[in-house]
Amino acid sequence: LVRIRADDGAEVPGVTLADCGDKEGLNGVDNGRIWFHDLRIPTTALLSRYATLSPTGAYSTPHTPDAVFAVAMGPLTGGRVHLA
Repeated sequence: LVRIRADDGAEVPGVTLADCGDKEGLNGVDNGRIWFHDLRIPTTALLSRYATLSPTGAYSTPHTPDAVFAVAMGPLTGGRVHLA
């Protein structure tokens, strides 16, 4: 987790935010983009349920990339099937 806005609502240094604008449908769902530029995040702030980052910055996971992707996409699948 990392803070992306200051108390006054401005973007914090190292963060850029953008709205995706109107879509062809379902405009009640707000979409946006976020960029991180040279932003340091303490390892204690990482949500590391499926992977870890060593003190030297090495990324590791006991899962295959496909398994990690499937877990990340799982919550979205039900909603998309329901909409179809």
